[in-house]
Amino acid sequence: MKDGLGGAWYTDMWGCGWYMPKDGAYFDVRVFPLAEAESTKDLDSFDWPPGDDPAMLSRMAERAREIRDDHRRAIVLGRTCPGIFEMCSVLCGYEKAMMDLAGNPALSEAIKRCSGERAVVELHCCGAIREIQPDLIESGVEVLNPVQVSAAGMNKDELKKEFGDSIVFHGGGVDSQATLPYGTPGEVREEVRRRIEELAPGAVSSSHRSTAFNTTSRPKTSWP
Repeated sequence: MKDGLGGAWYTDMWGCGWYMPKDGAYFDVRVFPLAEAESTKDLDSFDWPPGDDPAMLSRMAERAREIRDDHRRAIVLGRTCPGIFEMCSVLCGYEKAMMDLAGNPALSEAIKRCSGERAVVELHCCGAIREIQPDLIESGVEVLNPVQVSAAGMNKDELKKEFGDSIVFHGGGVDSQATLPYGTPGEVREEVRRRIEELAPGAVSSSHRSTAFNTTSRPKTSWP
């Protein structure tokens, strides 16, 4: 981790560069190590992480115990591999990853084969995306995560009525931008119960918070 551009930088094991502004709460990828890759030769010359090297994880359990017992700190797992599609995006850049898929049907088919016939397609997309939900469903998306109910047009009742029989809502259990960071434990519990009652009947839904925890969330409300 290092400071730079008024914020914090780090480079992960894949060579991706992540940046968080000084007053920010999240890291976003800024350096895409395969942005210029155009051929299999470029991929062959890339310095791939040694995923089969036991040394990568050899001290993880020991180090976690040290942090917990000696320093009395909580341990939060950072980024894990988020799957084939997202890894393409963070390695190549979002625009290039999309253009590669659009211009190379064989690549799209290869990803489908790797996923298997019984794979469930889940899309993580925050924000106001109601307008494109019919397109997402038509393209094969079966699960939407999260359901950011505080965003424009993302009214939970309307979403359930219009799309509840076509897609699983994996999220929206509690508003993490208002109720979770600023509400009381009782208000959080009540909102979670209410959302389950509203979203569950007649449709398959999975309920949890609507977006990631932010830096203003308090422990007693984050864990109702």
